[in-house]
This record gives sequence, C-alpha cells and structure tokens, in this order.
Amino acid sequence: MVLLWLYLLVSGLSVVHTWPVDDGMMGQMDEDRDGRLNYEELMSYVMAYDQDGSSGLSQDEYQSMTRARAPSLLGYSGLLFNLFDANRDEILDQVDMLGLFNTMDSDSDSLVNRIEMIRFASDVLRKLTSHR
Repeated sequence: MVLLWLYLLVSGLSVVHTWPVDDGMMGQMDEDRDGRLNYEELMSYVMAYDQDGSSGLSQDEYQSMTRARAPSLLGYSGLLFNLFDANRDEILDQVDMLGLFNTMDSDSDSLVNRIEMIRFASDVLRKLTSHR
C-alpha cells in the first residue's frame, strides 16, 4: 500500500498524518475496482454524506464525511472544505466537485489514477501548510 505522508504544520507544531491514497481513500472511492476514479465515483463517494438531500454537502456534512472516511484529517476539515468550495457558496456541490475532479485529472482523460491522486494530495498538503 502506498501512503502519502502529510506533514501538517499547525500552530508551530509538526503533526504527521498519513493519507492512504490507494488502498485507503482511493480504494474507498473506486467503486468498480479498476484502479482509476471517474467523476461519477467521486460524486457517489461525496454525496453519500448529503444528509439533507440538497445535492451538496454543508460544512457539517463534510465534517461527518471526514470523521467517517479520513479521521486523521478531521482537524483540517474546515480548511479542506474551504479549499474545495471553489465558488464560496458554503456548499460542496456538483460545480465544486467537477472542478475538484478536473484538478485531480491532470492528463484530462476523465479518469484519476493513483499517481494523479498522489500529486493532488501533495498539492493539497502544500496549500494546507501555507494556511498555518
């Protein structure tokens, strides 16, 4: 299993987190187990936590998803939510998820492989550490 180590610097303290990219997070999203993620799989993964049926995630719903699916990142869920909420409407919806998917899909083949996921996670790490 490939692990991407996230070194998150918060309040001057170095906190080490692992982001399990293939068997963990990637494996959770990859419904057809082909080793690649498509947009529909991303939406299915995210919208499973749409508790109010609004076709988007509020910050509370996103926090619930983080708690269940990536608990090591729970302390950063607010920063992650704000980073992923591209249109700043306080809801992660199809517009935000399409932008997020397109960012992950660096070769524009409509699929995200493990290497693209690792690159994306590295970029997220860089953005999170710049907000410390």
